[in-house]
Amino acid sequence: MYTTWKRETRTAKDDMATISIGRAERDGAVLGEAQPSAKDRTLWRSIVVAVCPTGDEEHKAEAEAEAEAEAEAEAEAEAEAEAEAEAEAEAEAEAEAEAEAEAEAEAEAEAEAEAEAEAEAEETEAEAEAEAETREQREQRQRQRQRQRQRQRQRQRQRQRQRQRQRQRQRQRQRQRQRQRQRQRQRQRQRQRQSRGRGRGRGRGRGRGRGRGRGNVIVVAVLAVPLT
Repeated sequence: MYTTWKRETRTAKDDMATISIGRAERDGAVLGEAQPSAKDRTLWRSIVVAVCPTGDEEHKAEAEAEAEAEAEAEAEAEAEAEAEAEAEAEAEAEAEAEAEAEAEAEAEAEAEAEAEAEAEAEETEAEAEAEAETREQREQRQRQRQRQRQRQRQRQRQRQRQRQRQRQRQRQRQRQRQRQRQRQRQRQRQRQRQSRGRGRGRGRGRGRGRGRGRGNVIVVAVLAVPLT
């Protein structure tokens, strides 16, 4: 039978939050002292709630509040990390989109300059030919040149449409990735909430059942850690 329950609070120097440390004694001798690790926190919270005396609601409330605060802090840290990663990904996507837009603008400017140079060359050739050709031949050549210009314009329009389609596809892919990330976040939060609810439910059930059935007899689950 564990007759004495001592409870104290220690704060780690690293990023760990304040956790509860318990020590159980039997016949005046220390049986074990546990410093729970990150993996054993859930188990230790249930132990802290279970080993409190039957009427000691204050200790139970403090242990539960510490467990909830620690879980909320971990969830907030994960949410902040996810938000930072998303912001970085969005910034990278925007930078890539801007670079692509600049490259496309430069390509369009080069195409326009080439078209203007070709038009000027054609005009000079037309002037030289006009001196030696008849009126009918000039009209035929003008028609041919107009057709060529129309074909060039159609090609440019097709290229622009293809670029627009590529941009739309990239935007759709980015939106799909963002939706997938949001779904993953929601699933993780649901799992964390479920795991928190299970941990609290188990701890409370054990403490109440044992306190009622055996009076002041407290059954303690000790997390054994070698004292070195």
